[in-house]
Amino acid sequence: MFDILRKSLRTGIVTSDYPSTPVEMSAGARGRPEFDFAKWKDARPAAAICPTGAISVTDQNGTRTVRFDLGNCTFCGLCAEADSTVRITNVCELAARAKAELVTTANYQVAPDGSQSTLVNLQPSTFNLRPSRFNSANTASATSAVELRPPRSGVRTWPWEMTRATARSTSFAAFATPR
Repeated sequence: MFDILRKSLRTGIVTSDYPSTPVEMSAGARGRPEFDFAKWKDARPAAAICPTGAISVTDQNGTRTVRFDLGNCTFCGLCAEADSTVRITNVCELAARAKAELVTTANYQVAPDGSQSTLVNLQPSTFNLRPSRFNSANTASATSAVELRPPRSGVRTWPWEMTRATARSTSFAAFATPR
């Protein structure tokens, strides 16, 4: 018992002050894919190789609908290997309140050879796909749907204290702990 305590005291603090201090990500870490929908000429290879079906392609009446569901994506990177217009980022701290916020849909006109000729319509996800909810100053992004309440003096603001702008009156102060 005393050996364990002695070892713990020698080791010191090994945790970080996350989320107020961003996590250092390795340059090789795989995160969410980023698509260049305007330059994407054929989504079929990426959809065919996607193991979870996060990328789906539907052709109907000369129009191709490409749907990317970030909720199904495992960040495997196979889509980026299959197509040069798909890039894997190292952004992996993502969250949403509803699955529908994670879906991006693009509609294209289909050329006679089966490739996508023109981007007709793009419905990006309603979720702001920036890393996490915090920027380096521990404040909410200006375009984010989630806002961080200002910290109360002597009390740490926890992530579950964040609310949508329409539900600011909800308080979870009972879960906050003093610093």
